[in-house]
Amino acid sequence: MKKYLFIFITICLFSCQPNDIIDNRNIVKLVITDKFEKHMNAIIVNADSIARIVKEMNKAKWEPAIFISRYKLDVYYKDNIKKTLSFRGDMLKIYGKTYRLNKPIETLIVF
Repeated sequence: MKKYLFIFITICLFSCQPNDIIDNRNIVKLVITDKFEKHMNAIIVNADSIARIVKEMNKAKWEPAIFISRYKLDVYYKDNIKKTLSFRGDMLKIYGKTYRLNKPIETLIVF
Protein backbone atom coordinates (compact mmCIF):
# COMPACT_ATOMS: atom_id res chain seq x y z
CA MET A 1 0.00 0.00 0.00
CA LYS A 2 2.85 2.38 0.83
CA LYS A 3 4.35 1.68 -2.57
CA TYR A 4 1.18 2.80 -4.37
CA LEU A 5 0.86 5.88 -2.18
CA PHE A 6 4.45 6.86 -2.98
CA ILE A 7 3.84 6.42 -6.72
CA PHE A 8 0.63 8.48 -6.54
CA ILE A 9 2.32 11.31 -4.64
CA THR A 10 5.25 11.32 -7.08
CA ILE A 11 2.93 11.54 -10.07
CA CYS A 12 1.00 14.38 -8.46
CA LEU A 13 4.16 16.33 -7.69
CA PHE A 14 5.52 16.05 -11.22
CA SER A 15 2.19 16.79 -12.89
CA CYS A 16 1.82 20.01 -10.89
CA GLN A 17 5.15 21.39 -12.16
CA PRO A 18 4.85 24.37 -14.51
CA ASN A 19 5.26 23.37 -18.14
CA ASP A 20 7.08 26.50 -19.27
CA ILE A 21 9.44 26.05 -22.18
CA ILE A 22 11.59 28.97 -21.05
CA ASP A 23 12.01 30.12 -17.46
CA ASN A 24 11.06 33.81 -17.54
CA ARG A 25 12.77 34.76 -14.28
CA ASN A 26 16.12 36.59 -14.26
CA ILE A 27 16.39 37.07 -18.03
CA VAL A 28 18.86 39.84 -18.84
CA LYS A 29 18.56 39.95 -22.62
CA LEU A 30 17.50 38.13 -25.76
CA VAL A 31 19.74 38.07 -28.83
CA ILE A 32 18.13 36.99 -32.10
CA THR A 33 20.40 36.19 -35.06
CA ASP A 34 19.28 35.60 -38.64
CA LYS A 35 21.43 32.71 -39.90
CA PHE A 36 20.93 33.55 -43.60
CA GLU A 37 21.62 37.30 -43.52
CA LYS A 38 24.84 38.70 -42.16
CA HIS A 39 24.65 41.40 -39.51
CA MET A 40 20.93 40.86 -38.90
CA ASN A 41 20.87 40.74 -35.11
CA ALA A 42 18.30 42.03 -32.67
CA ILE A 43 19.20 42.57 -29.01
CA ILE A 44 16.24 42.93 -26.69
CA VAL A 45 16.86 44.24 -23.17
CA ASN A 46 13.49 45.87 -22.44
CA ALA A 47 11.80 43.86 -19.67
CA ASP A 48 8.29 44.31 -21.13
CA SER A 49 9.36 43.10 -24.56
CA ILE A 50 11.20 40.12 -23.08
CA ALA A 51 8.17 39.19 -20.98
CA ARG A 52 5.83 39.43 -24.00
CA ILE A 53 8.08 37.29 -26.21
CA VAL A 54 8.69 34.65 -23.52
CA LYS A 55 4.98 34.52 -22.71
CA GLU A 56 4.16 33.76 -26.35
CA MET A 57 6.90 31.11 -26.52
CA ASN A 58 5.59 29.43 -23.37
CA LYS A 59 2.15 29.12 -25.01
CA ALA A 60 3.65 26.93 -27.76
CA LYS A 61 2.40 23.37 -28.12
CA TRP A 62 4.64 20.35 -28.65
CA GLU A 63 4.53 18.97 -32.16
CA PRO A 64 6.72 16.28 -33.73
CA ALA A 65 8.14 18.07 -36.77
CA ILE A 66 11.40 18.59 -38.58
CA PHE A 67 12.39 22.01 -39.90
CA ILE A 68 15.43 23.99 -40.97
CA SER A 69 15.87 26.89 -38.60
CA ARG A 70 16.37 30.43 -39.82
CA TYR A 71 16.80 32.27 -36.52
CA LYS A 72 18.89 31.54 -33.46
CA LEU A 73 17.67 32.95 -30.15
CA ASP A 74 20.08 33.20 -27.24
CA VAL A 75 18.49 33.75 -23.83
CA TYR A 76 20.90 35.24 -21.29
CA TYR A 77 20.18 34.92 -17.56
CA LYS A 78 21.68 36.82 -14.60
CA ASP A 79 23.64 33.72 -13.46
CA ASN A 80 25.71 33.76 -16.70
CA ILE A 81 23.58 30.96 -18.12
CA LYS A 82 22.83 30.99 -21.83
CA LYS A 83 20.14 28.92 -23.55
CA THR A 84 19.94 28.65 -27.33
CA LEU A 85 16.76 28.06 -29.31
CA SER A 86 16.13 27.67 -33.03
CA PHE A 87 13.22 29.24 -34.92
CA ARG A 88 11.61 29.30 -38.31
CA GLY A 89 8.25 30.96 -38.77
CA ASP A 90 5.96 29.49 -36.13
CA MET A 91 8.23 26.54 -35.25
CA LEU A 92 10.56 26.52 -32.22
CA LYS A 93 13.15 23.94 -31.20
CA ILE A 94 14.76 23.65 -27.77
CA TYR A 95 16.50 20.63 -26.22
CA GLY A 96 15.67 18.56 -29.31
CA LYS A 97 11.90 19.10 -28.97
CA THR A 98 9.87 20.99 -31.54
CA TYR A 99 7.01 23.30 -30.61
CA ARG A 100 4.51 25.29 -32.68
CA LEU A 101 3.84 28.90 -31.75
CA ASN A 102 0.44 30.56 -32.12
CA LYS A 103 1.94 33.17 -34.46
CA PRO A 104 5.22 33.42 -36.38
CA ILE A 105 8.28 34.76 -34.60
CA GLU A 106 8.53 37.57 -37.17
CA THR A 107 5.35 39.11 -35.74
CA LEU A 108 6.85 39.19 -32.24
CA ILE A 109 10.27 40.58 -33.17
CA VAL A 110 10.91 43.30 -35.72
CA PHE A 111 14.41 43.35 -37.18
